[in-house]
Amino acid sequence: MFLENNYGANRSLLAVDVAQALYFLHGWEPPIVHTDIKGDNILVSDSQRACLIDFGFSTAKDTIQMHVTSTMESAHSTPWTPPEVLEGDSIGHSSYTPKSDMYAFGGVCYELFCGKTPFYGCADAAIIFRIVTGKVPDRIDTPYQDDGVWSFMEECWDREPNGRPTAQQAVDFFNVRVQDVGDIDIRPAMEWDYST
Repeated sequence: MFLENNYGANRSLLAVDVAQALYFLHGWEPPIVHTDIKGDNILVSDSQRACLIDFGFSTAKDTIQMHVTSTMESAHSTPWTPPEVLEGDSIGHSSYTPKSDMYAFGGVCYELFCGKTPFYGCADAAIIFRIVTGKVPDRIDTPYQDDGVWSFMEECWDREPNGRPTAQQAVDFFNVRVQDVGDIDIRPAMEWDYST
C-alpha cells in the first residue's frame, strides 16, 4: 500500500532499513530468526523509513524446529518461505535459520522493486512446487530495479541456504545503491513513534 501511494520512495533505502533490522537480529548469539519476513510485516514511518514488525514466531535458537501446519500456510507467507522450510524433515519439522530470513528478504526486495508479491497470481500449491523445485519468481522490469538488484534477489533465492547472502552483505549492497542516489541519511531508522 505504501509504495502504491509513494511512487518516488527510495526503495533501496527501505531495503537497507529491513536489512539492518535483520543484521541486528542475526547478530545475537544465538541469532534471532524472524521467520516471517514479508512486506505485510514492514511499517514505513512518516519520514519513509522501514521498520520490521511481527516478531510472534521469532526466537533465539541456532535452528528453529517448527511443525508446518495448515495454520502456517494460512498466514499467507508461502511466497516468502524458503525450500528447506517447505520440505521439512521426515516427521514434518522445518528448520529456520538466518539464511531462511534472507530467502524471505529476497521476496521483500521483489515487492519493493517489482511491485508485486513473489509468484503473484499463483495458488499456494503451485508456489510450493515452484519453490521446492528451485524456481524463482518471474522477472518484472520496472524503473526501480536493474540487473544488479535482480541478481541480488536471485542470490537470496539460492536453493542452498549457504549460497544466500548474509544480512550484512544485504546492508552493504543496498547502502552502495543509496549512496549512488545522492545525499540521503542512511542511519538506522530510530525515530519511530511508539505512542500511536
